[in-house]
Amino acid sequence: MGNYFKKTDIEEVTLGFQPVNPITLDVKTVVMNELKANQFKGDNSQDPWEHLMNFKEACALQKRPEGTTEDQKKLLLFSFSLTKHANDWLYCLSTKTIQTWKELEEKFLDRFFTED
Repeated sequence: MGNYFKKTDIEEVTLGFQPVNPITLDVKTVVMNELKANQFKGDNSQDPWEHLMNFKEACALQKRPEGTTEDQKKLLLFSFSLTKHANDWLYCLSTKTIQTWKELEEKFLDRFFTED
């Protein structure tokens, strides 16, 4: 199963990835379409840096609700930008341990960036 983490709490497995301070958001159709059109699979055929650039461009199209942060918006939307192995990786992260977008971005690059 590769470099995946083993979950020990069945509730964590059910919830999947959850940031520390989750929000709800009515995601615009154009944003969802952009995220789905540029999904990252987690194999060597895609550049994780390019994926992050595309992700940030899609996020810029989504207004964040009053009283929320840009980090909360990105943490919520990021799962929609992943598929296959990358999505599996995200959902294996411990629940409510990621507090900032920077933390998640660093974990993503640590996992998927390889120097050729």
